[in-house]
Amino acid sequence: MRYAVGDIHGMSKLFFELMGKLNLTQKDRVYILGDAMDRGKDGIEVLQYIMKQENMIYILGNHDDVFLTIVKNINEYNIDTVEKLSTPSEYPDGVVDDLEYYRYSLYGESTLKDYLELTPEEQESIVKYLGKAQLWQIDDRFILVHAGYRAFRIDEAEAE
Repeated sequence: MRYAVGDIHGMSKLFFELMGKLNLTQKDRVYILGDAMDRGKDGIEVLQYIMKQENMIYILGNHDDVFLTIVKNINEYNIDTVEKLSTPSEYPDGVVDDLEYYRYSLYGESTLKDYLELTPEEQESIVKYLGKAQLWQIDDRFILVHAGYRAFRIDEAEAE
């Protein structure tokens, strides 16, 4: 069987309940249509679970795309604690705007907190995993996307 699940947004209890009800086998395929993180409190946990599943295919969502931009800024400005995120005067305006947008508009505060508590290796594996995620996937007669690839990264989508 093929399944598509999107916008999990860190709601681990609901996600794991759904996975239990599906009784998945290795022959099944689950498309995760982006945005496993943010809003809920367990986004990193959910994403790490998905990363370990061979029969799950992750399609990049808008929250994932913004998360990757934030992580780039976190690395560039050596932000390694949530407290450092609260001192915007230390960063250029564009970085502050991105951080504020992610933390408050996309409800990414708990995602950032959990991400910063990971080991450098775990952080790197998440960034690599999301960095390799596609904007869409074609499966037989279905085209699977998060919400339409034109919403972000249009230059990359058109190049493909």
